[in-house]
Amino acid sequence: MIDLPPPYEKIGKERLEELQTQIAVYNETEQRGDAAATEEEAQRVASAMRNVGDSQKDPKVKKEWYRRSEKFTRAANSARKGITKEVESTVIGILSIPFRVAGTVLSIAGGILHGVGGLLVGVGDVVKGGSDRMTNAVAGSSRDGGNVGPAEDNGNPGSAKKTRSKPDTGSLGDNKASRRDT
Repeated sequence: MIDLPPPYEKIGKERLEELQTQIAVYNETEQRGDAAATEEEAQRVASAMRNVGDSQKDPKVKKEWYRRSEKFTRAANSARKGITKEVESTVIGILSIPFRVAGTVLSIAGGILHGVGGLLVGVGDVVKGGSDRMTNAVAGSSRDGGNVGPAEDNGNPGSAKKTRSKPDTGSLGDNKASRRDT
């Protein structure tokens, strides 16, 4: 069964959305330049902040929203712009938490699936008898069939293609020279 959030959380989210809407209305009114209407909208924003505080269970959080409301009410119009930006970023941050959590969960699930996929590929390689890469490495083959031929020379000194030659190691038990080199 799906767990629904407690009623106070739903109310808190609704109050945050109302505050966000009220701030947008305040900003539009302020841009029009009507001082009386702007002040009226400012009081509505302050009231919306108090409503957010009222919807909170934690007394510290409630007190913080009341403090913001008082600060906004007492501030001059020029200072209110900064306060509304701060409050808007807080509201957006709070409202986006479920999406961030969901994104993190999906990212973790994707990482797990990627790891399991790699594990299954490895198991499939073992069941099939080794991957082509492992088979080629064990057999000593390379792209050119395992032959390391002489370098090509076009007549210019230093222009020869340099290739790294591999010593013939035979079986590991018979190659005492390679053990001395290491």
